[in-house]
Amino acid sequence: MADTEEVRFTYNQEKIVYDVINGNIDVGFVRTDMVQLMDAADLVPEWPLQAFPHVPSDLVKEVVRALMLINETHEAAVSGGYSTWDVPLSYADLRTLQVQLGVLDSEQGHCIQSENVYGAVVCPEGFFKIAENLFDSKCTELGSKYA
Repeated sequence: MADTEEVRFTYNQEKIVYDVINGNIDVGFVRTDMVQLMDAADLVPEWPLQAFPHVPSDLVKEVVRALMLINETHEAAVSGGYSTWDVPLSYADLRTLQVQLGVLDSEQGHCIQSENVYGAVVCPEGFFKIAENLFDSKCTELGSKYA
């Protein structure tokens, strides 16, 4: 790995994006919403919020309701440097974009926190998981190597 010749800091997010595009700098870090402001592309999710399966659903709903009440003038948003919370987005499009850009190898690794994919599936309250044999056959039918 080569030594870094120079590290520059700027607070002009738009300049950072254009400097990367124009080859003036090799790497730039900007907030996700900056890219959306400059391009009419789909939103990319950031700062996800998740609850562990053991957290009671009424508590999860209460936290979500409280977050959704925060607007850009709310004390928490002002002191935290953000404007609002929004409903969750899927990371599937982001992963596809990363593969298309060559940032992520689609055949390289996956994160499963269980002995198998079926065991890693957790359904939200009010939903149920299909039988493992049906799950495996559907994965095979769809060509998934994780079945």
